[in-house]
Amino acid sequence: MLIGSSEMGDARKAYPSQVINLGSTLEGLQGNQQRLLLDTIVVCGDQSAGKSSVLEALTEIPFPRSENLCTRFATEISLRREAQEKITVKIVPSCMRSKQEQVAIRAFSESITSLGDLPRIMDAAMNIMGISLSSNTPSISAFASDTLSIEIDGPNRPQLTLVDIPGLIQASTKGVSEKDVATVKEITDRYISQHHVFFELGWHVVKNRMFSEQDFSFEERNTSEMNFFCASNFRSLPKEMLGIDTLRVRLSHLLFNHVKNELPRLMGDLDVALESSKRDMEPFGSSRSTVAECRQYLAQLSMDCHEVCKAASKGHYEHEYFKTKDGGEFIFSKKSTIARLRATVQHWNNKFSEDIRTKGHKYQISRVAPGELDPIAITEEGSGKSNSGPKKISKAEAYSWVKGVVLRSRGTELFGSFNPHVIAKLFWEQSQPWGELANAYADLICDICENFLSNLLEKQGAKDITPRIWSSIIKSRLQQRKAAAHEELRKLLEDLKGFPINYNHYYTDNLHKSRQEKLKSHFKVGKPGYLEHHASMNCSRRLHYEKFDVDTVVGMVSTICTKANADMEEFSCEEAIECLLAIYKKVFVANVTTQVIERQILRGLDHVFSPPVVAGMSDAEVMSIAIEGSTVQNQRKFLLDRISKLEEGRGIFRATVGTLIVPLSSEMQKLVSFSHFSAPQRKCDIRMLLIQW
Repeated sequence: MLIGSSEMGDARKAYPSQVINLGSTLEGLQGNQQRLLLDTIVVCGDQSAGKSSVLEALTEIPFPRSENLCTRFATEISLRREAQEKITVKIVPSCMRSKQEQVAIRAFSESITSLGDLPRIMDAAMNIMGISLSSNTPSISAFASDTLSIEIDGPNRPQLTLVDIPGLIQASTKGVSEKDVATVKEITDRYISQHHVFFELGWHVVKNRMFSEQDFSFEERNTSEMNFFCASNFRSLPKEMLGIDTLRVRLSHLLFNHVKNELPRLMGDLDVALESSKRDMEPFGSSRSTVAECRQYLAQLSMDCHEVCKAASKGHYEHEYFKTKDGGEFIFSKKSTIARLRATVQHWNNKFSEDIRTKGHKYQISRVAPGELDPIAITEEGSGKSNSGPKKISKAEAYSWVKGVVLRSRGTELFGSFNPHVIAKLFWEQSQPWGELANAYADLICDICENFLSNLLEKQGAKDITPRIWSSIIKSRLQQRKAAAHEELRKLLEDLKGFPINYNHYYTDNLHKSRQEKLKSHFKVGKPGYLEHHASMNCSRRLHYEKFDVDTVVGMVSTICTKANADMEEFSCEEAIECLLAIYKKVFVANVTTQVIERQILRGLDHVFSPPVVAGMSDAEVMSIAIEGSTVQNQRKFLLDRISKLEEGRGIFRATVGTLIVPLSSEMQKLVSFSHFSAPQRKCDIRMLLIQW
C-alpha cells in the first residue's frame, strides 16, 4: 500500500514490505467486489480550502483548474498496480436518481492513455451529471451526488483510493442554492460516517501553487514549496511536518498502522465473506463440463438421494437431511414433515382407516329400538360433525331396505333362512364409498412421495439440472408407480364385487356375540312378567329369594323366542344385517395399505433415482441432463476465483497479524506526535493548506 507514484522514493523506502505484499492481496480482493476500505483517504473541508490541490500534489494527477472552479461532485481516484498502463473513467449514479437516469449515467465510460486528457473527460462527465457552472441557470443544480470513478492502473502505481469531495458550504449564494448546500453535506456525511475513517494526526503544512504558478510541473511545484519553507518562518517548524514529500511518508506509515489495527476486524470480514461465497457455491456442486464429470456427478447425487430416500421410507432419521431447526412441529405442509416419509405415511394410514370406519358405509344404521336414544347419533351431533357422509337411517328403515333385497333374492332356500347372495348384494351397496375414499388416499400418498423426492432433489442437487433430472428420470417413473397403484386398487375393488369369502373366526365370533346381545335384551324385557319375588317365613333375616320353577322359566324362554321370531322374514333380515356388519370390517383397509400403498408406491421408491439408473444411461443422456450451461460456468468461475482469493488473503492475513509489528524510529515517533506546537503556532498563510485531523 505505497503512497504516490514511481517518483515517491522516500515513501517506498519508508513503507514496510509486509504491507506491500498485503496490498497485492487487497488488490485481488477488491477486484472481486470485496471492498475493504482500508486504503481509502477522504479529504473534506470548507470550499476552496485547497483539497483538490493537495490530492493533485500527492498523486501527481492533474485536476481541472480554472478561476473560481471548485469540486462539484465526489471523485474517487483508485490507483491499482497492473502490468499495463490504463486509465478508465466512469460515473456511479446516485441511488436518488430514477432508474432511467441511472441507466443513462452508467453508460458513460471513457478510456484514455494520458493524464493530460483527464480534464476534458471530467468536463464531459459534468455534462452527463447535469451540472451547470453558470449562475444564470438556477433550475440546474451546481452540484451532483453522483460519483466520478477514475481507475488508474500501472506497474508502479500504489494500492490506494483517494476521494475528493466538494467543500462544505456555509450558506447559499448566487449560483448555489439551498439544495446544493444540502447535497454537499450529504456527500460529506456519506463518506465520513464510516466508523474506521477517522485519523487523529494533529497537523501538517503544505504549500499549494499560487496563481502565477498554475502552469508549474509537479517537479517545479515541489521545488517552489521546498524553497518557500526554507526561506520563511516555517523553517523553525519540524521538517517532518512540512511539505508534500513528508506528508507522503506520514500517510504511508499512517496507513500501515491503520491496516495493522484493522486486521482483526478485517479477518472477521474475510471469514464471513469466505463462508458466504462457499454457501453460494454449494448449489453448483462439482464441475460438469465433460462426460466423465457429468456421470460422476449424477452417480454421487443419485447415491445421496438413494440413501436418504431409503432411510426416510424405513423411518430411520439419523441422516443430516432430517435435522431441522423449526422445533420439530409436525405440520404436513412443511418440508421438514414430508422429509420424514414413513411417519407421514403412517399418519395417513391411520386417517384412511378412520375414514373407512366413519365414512365408508352408505347407510348409518341405528342399533337401538324405536323410541330409544342413539348414543352414537348424540355424540356426532354434539361434536358438530358435518352432515356429509353416511346417510343415517333408523332400524325400521334398515329392515325395510334389507327386506326388499331378501324378497327380491328369494330362491329355493327354506323358509326362515335367506339366500347367501343377499349378503353380497347388501355389501356391494353398503360399501359404495370405499372406492372413492381409497382412490383419493392412493393419490394423496403419491403426491406426498412426489413432494418428498422433489424436496430431496432440490436440496441435494444443483438448481440448474434438477428440472432436467425430474423431467427425464423421476417424473415418468413416479407416473408408472401411480398407475400401478391404481391398477392394484382396481383389482381390490373388483374383488369386492364377487361373493364374500371368509375363513376368519372374527366373523363368526362377532355374529355370535351380536346374537347373544340381542337375546339378552329380550330377556331383560320379558323377565319382570315371569319372575316374582316371594318372602320366606322360615328365614330369620326375612331375606327375599326368587321362587324358581322350571316350567315357568321354560315357558318364559319359549315366549321370548316366539316373540322374537314371529316374523320369519324379519328374522332373516336381522341375520343378514348382522352378517353385513361383521364381514370385511378390517380386511379392506389392510389390503389397501399393504398391497397398494406399500407394494406399489413406497417399496422401491429409493430406486427411482439411484446409481444403477445412472449406470444404465448413455453418454448422450448423461450430457443432456448434467452438462453445465454457459451461465452456470461463468458463475462457478466467478465464485471459485473469489473463494481462491479470499482464502489466499485469509492465509496472508493470519501470517501477517503476528508479524506486522514494526517499531517506529525516533524520527517517526516525532512524526506521529501531536504536542509539538500550541494552537497559535498551527496557523498558516491563506495560500497554505493546514490539514487538521
